[in-house]
Amino acid sequence: MKTLVFGRRIALFLVAKLGKSSLGLGYAIAITDLVLAPFIPSNAVRSGGTIYPIVSSICPMFDSYPDKNPRKIGSYLNWVALATTCVSSSIFLTGAAPNPLALELSAKSGIVACNQLGHMVPRILASRPYLVHHHSIVDLCILQTRGKRFP
Repeated sequence: MKTLVFGRRIALFLVAKLGKSSLGLGYAIAITDLVLAPFIPSNAVRSGGTIYPIVSSICPMFDSYPDKNPRKIGSYLNWVALATTCVSSSIFLTGAAPNPLALELSAKSGIVACNQLGHMVPRILASRPYLVHHHSIVDLCILQTRGKRFP
């Protein structure tokens, strides 16, 4: 698969701003997905068409390829992208295509429907432990990339 130049430019910007550690890059990927979630309601388009080209451009910068050094940083960044897509699609009412449909079906069955803000606030509170702490736990315990500084 050929990565577009735009994805590489975004990747270079993220590495320049938050690329001093693997945790910083993980948060950069998560923030990018969270910013795009309200505007791109399809998980497949957001994660596969936007976030994946960015992640696949970052990994070779640190000599991490699927067949060579995948656990150097590539597996961590891909995991963060996947997990954050799941969280961001539930936070925003427009974050996933089925959310507005579920809201409409619940309104038809007599359940009081909420607006965008009423949907978002409880989910941000529920997602906060993942967004703040889970990245560092997985980084430290599972993928063992925490603390690695990159040039």
